[in-house]
Amino acid sequence: MPVTARPTIVFFVFAFAVLLGDALDGRPLLIDNDDLIRFLQIRDLVQDNALFDLRLPFISMPEAYVSHYSRIVDLPYYLLAAALQPLLGLEQSVTVASWLIPPVLLVPFGLLALQVARRLGGGSLGWLEAGVTALAVTGAILEFSPQRIDHHNVQIVLMMAMMAAMIAPTVPGGIMAGASAAISVAVGLECLPLVAAGLAGLALAAVFDVDDARRKLQVAGLSLAIAAAPVALVSFGPSVLWTTYCDTVSEPWLLALIVGGGLCAVVPMAWRIPQFKGAGRGTAWRMASLSIPGLVLVVALAKAYPECAIGHYEVVDALSRRLWLDTIGQEKTILYQFATGRWAHLFFTILWAFLLIVTVPAIVQTVRAGQYAPAIIHGMALTAFVVFLMLERSTRISSTLIGILIPLALTALRGDAVRGERPRSANWWLGGSLAVPAVVAGTAYLAVPKTPLVFTVADQLFVDGCKPFDTSVLNEVAPSRIMAPFGVAANIMRNYPQHAVATFTLHRAAPGMHRMFVAFTSNDPTARAEALAPFDYLAICARDVGFPGMDDFPLFAALVHGESVPGLIPVEPERDSTFKLYRIDHSAMH
Repeated sequence: MPVTARPTIVFFVFAFAVLLGDALDGRPLLIDNDDLIRFLQIRDLVQDNALFDLRLPFISMPEAYVSHYSRIVDLPYYLLAAALQPLLGLEQSVTVASWLIPPVLLVPFGLLALQVARRLGGGSLGWLEAGVTALAVTGAILEFSPQRIDHHNVQIVLMMAMMAAMIAPTVPGGIMAGASAAISVAVGLECLPLVAAGLAGLALAAVFDVDDARRKLQVAGLSLAIAAAPVALVSFGPSVLWTTYCDTVSEPWLLALIVGGGLCAVVPMAWRIPQFKGAGRGTAWRMASLSIPGLVLVVALAKAYPECAIGHYEVVDALSRRLWLDTIGQEKTILYQFATGRWAHLFFTILWAFLLIVTVPAIVQTVRAGQYAPAIIHGMALTAFVVFLMLERSTRISSTLIGILIPLALTALRGDAVRGERPRSANWWLGGSLAVPAVVAGTAYLAVPKTPLVFTVADQLFVDGCKPFDTSVLNEVAPSRIMAPFGVAANIMRNYPQHAVATFTLHRAAPGMHRMFVAFTSNDPTARAEALAPFDYLAICARDVGFPGMDDFPLFAALVHGESVPGLIPVEPERDSTFKLYRIDHSAMH
């Protein structure tokens, strides 16, 4: 059913107004280091056209850094930038692509979101519902701002496509569900719990023989099994078929997708046997026929690939984990956000819990009416809420899946539109839907001991890129390997591509990260010399802004205070700049 014009216009006027407001100062609100790496990866691809060479030449640990960013996300930027390069040159063509592609991706997201919202609204969607829905998913809309080229906007589109697949006709919906799942895993593993929730919900509907769920599950499983390998090949090249990466689609994930999809496609064929038919015992047999092979698959993969069973951050050593990974707030739970006094997270916790609870009666009614799609969408939203509570960086994706419940929630708030009244039980449910999350979340917020954020020298090294200062001395030296803290490294990677830096804020860069932390924190000259051995220069932004913790970084402290360090020879010391570059004389380091 097509989405009517007025709500569509309202949604997109609001959405593009948000993007315009975000673009006015030339820097997206949500931009981060991942966008920088994606930009540089695309620039490198446009330069050499080596689609399956994921080595990033601007990072040298000294081992080559192999990116875990999918080429599927790179492709639209690459195609546009490659077409524009003869006219604009390399840098400008990639820049133009980074401005244009994200807002374009907003269009399919909006159309899919409106379709889902309309179905949840009972088949109709007014301009008010469309506007409130757009407001509820503002955080997701910001992911489509110009220059916001990380993969999160693609993931948001794919998750909305998966929701839309549940309300689509059987065959197209099944194909869309399976393909969206396969592409989502190839793009990144962050949405894996949401993908699992969607497919599990469809499988549960099939087990209970609701409407066309059995047929749609089979089509989705077949689509997933068929799409998994080709999508992975496009994303990372042929090596994914025989290599093991826990942080991207590769051999273990392909086995999970192909075998799991095959089970969804094949197992329901056996349900034609008499013992699988009917309710009661038949339902139990259908449940067992799917769940037992699925459990065996999970256990087998966990035993075959134990390193992936414990997560993909095992590549980060203890020192880098302590000084980098453990300091990242977005990797922590909602209780950490409460402890640092983040009122916005308290508000979102209450609002999203309210939306999930207040819509339960309507979801129950649709299930009783033989409709499974709203329940699956609600289950995906509930999963997104749980992920949000466990991991702050899921906030914007979670806001999308939960915010789409707005039309259903508005229906509950309006009550019985026909009789103009609301049953007393509905009033109690409505009040409890708001009161319970408010009391539970508010109590947790007040009970958690507050630990305000304190910026230290470590934070300074992470973000201080020395951008206001003259860094052109880097053009005066031959292409080299440079040891630099994260902030300065970002500046070098972006503006001086002839050089390679030791590391960056990426978990796969942990070997170089370890060397950097050892060099800056160790008082042992031998350990420092070993850490700096593969590199030609050391660069810092030498300013003391008064943050505590300078003693924890003795090398940085010495250079900031103008002290001479054996083995580090200033390059153009007469240059009036806070940016300092030192040639490393390895023979004098010990």
